[in-house]
Amino acid sequence: MSCILRFVPIQSSIVLLLVLGITQAYTISEEEVRNAAIINDLLVNCEFERARSRSDSLLIESPESILYYYMGVAVIGLESLDRNEVVDLSRFEEIYTAGLKRVAAAQRRTSDVVMLEGFLQASYFSILLLDGQYVRGVRQGRGALDLIKKTKEMNPQNFDADYFIGFYSFARGELRNRLRFMLFWMPDEIEEGLVALQRCMEHARFMSTAAAMVLADVSVRDGRLEEGRELLDSLLVEYTDSRFLLWTKARYYEALGEYFLAADVYGDLAHRYVSVSFYTNALNTAEHAMDLYEKSSYPAESALYELARTITEGVPRRGLSRGDTRLLDALEKYL
Repeated sequence: MSCILRFVPIQSSIVLLLVLGITQAYTISEEEVRNAAIINDLLVNCEFERARSRSDSLLIESPESILYYYMGVAVIGLESLDRNEVVDLSRFEEIYTAGLKRVAAAQRRTSDVVMLEGFLQASYFSILLLDGQYVRGVRQGRGALDLIKKTKEMNPQNFDADYFIGFYSFARGELRNRLRFMLFWMPDEIEEGLVALQRCMEHARFMSTAAAMVLADVSVRDGRLEEGRELLDSLLVEYTDSRFLLWTKARYYEALGEYFLAADVYGDLAHRYVSVSFYTNALNTAEHAMDLYEKSSYPAESALYELARTITEGVPRRGLSRGDTRLLDALEKYL
């Protein structure tokens, strides 16, 4: 990503609001819902610069909106997920801390205030997992989930809160697989998560698209391939540039044993990562495509040549790690 937008520290705006005595009970407005939905659509489609620009502008214009702080950390979190590395942690922590201060300044802990505090903590949970801090992540996620469940007790019709209930049910299953020696006691709750994501997708104010994206991926991973593919196809019609959805599509073909088709999708992803200069992602994804082409029962020489040509032409050698250089060398063997 070419640049990270900056602006005057958020804390100064919060101080001003407190001085002015703006402490009315906070609930999410229709205008906030519209703006959050726009940012979520941009994030699903991997348009991170546009999402960041809009989020930063909203924080300047409406520093009293707790929702906009969540959207600010969500932008950084989703870009970090796409890059498979934490992006601009200092900026994330600035927005996260400022958002929690706004939560503390709220006159009354409405359902929306409690939910957004949980969402802020959930975003930090995701960053910790991505950074490999699994033990801290488990503690952070547990705290976030407690807040979200409290939200549902306060207002069962707050369907946006169901997003994190579903997400956490899936994430803890992933954690259990990675840390089985520590979390052998943690039960999988995939069914509960699927139900929560379905509710969110059908009824939420601004988290419905995000829920649909996660639901499609969880369905494929859980072997519910027909359900996952139906949802995936409907999303790809609108979000044609979503690398998140393409990863799900590739996993779908792998689950079917259609290795050539899966390799084609991974190859497409590799090209897209080259186009945004995410070279490590491009090379790792291309390597997986190579493995699947070779595993396929179909002749793959021309596909391997085209994959190798486009990736080697687009990835500069200078500055690559030793591992990335090794992958580039492996691709060149197909030329």
